[in-house]
Amino acid sequence: MPPRNIDNLEEPPMEECHAYLLLDGSASMKNPESSGDPKNIAVAKMVQGLINEFHDDAAIENTLLTIICWDSNKIDDVRLLEYDVKQKNHYYENFNPTSVKSDDERLKLWDPLEKNQHGGGTPTGRALNFARKMAEDWVKNAQGTVSRRAVIYLLTDGQTYPEHESNGLDQKALITKFNEDNIAKGVVRLLTVGYFQKPEGADTQEDAARKVLRELPLNPAAYKETKNAKDIAQYVIITISIPV
Repeated sequence: MPPRNIDNLEEPPMEECHAYLLLDGSASMKNPESSGDPKNIAVAKMVQGLINEFHDDAAIENTLLTIICWDSNKIDDVRLLEYDVKQKNHYYENFNPTSVKSDDERLKLWDPLEKNQHGGGTPTGRALNFARKMAEDWVKNAQGTVSRRAVIYLLTDGQTYPEHESNGLDQKALITKFNEDNIAKGVVRLLTVGYFQKPEGADTQEDAARKVLRELPLNPAAYKETKNAKDIAQYVIITISIPV
């Protein structure tokens, strides 16, 4: 977006950011990741680490965080809504994710398998549709000269299931159209994270999921793959405010 002319001074629009974390709560998240922790526990630790890092990083400002857990039993399990990572302290340093034990009750806050009978299938399209609508509404509500950037981070460890569910590729076109129509207000971005434990070519289901996760983002570079959930927090920190 070009800078606005304010009192004859070239001043870029103020930018507000909003990270939407979509955490897979399907049955396969019970399996272990590379650290040895079950994936759902590793993700819960990652979320707490992300909240702490967001708060402590001097380069992060004007940023909100929303966390949504999803599976075929419930796609709209919002655990955290529009949490101001700088101005609020309620969840800051709630616990130290590097030392907390896997059976610590506080992990339940961010455990994608906790509550709401999670542990079902992987309805990628429906989960993305829910988050997209939230992100678009937030961007459209930008006031004055503020430019808003909403970034949806889709984290999943497997392919869309059951087979009749949408894989989410239809959401890509909807996001593109929204951005074209609302450029004066801001943009919605979609980044994907493949939380896979096997190398490419070793598992047909993971490979099928990789293919979709690489196709979903508007920018092919907006795909990350990792075996360890703690890498995801740093990925979010790096990409929340850059044009990916």
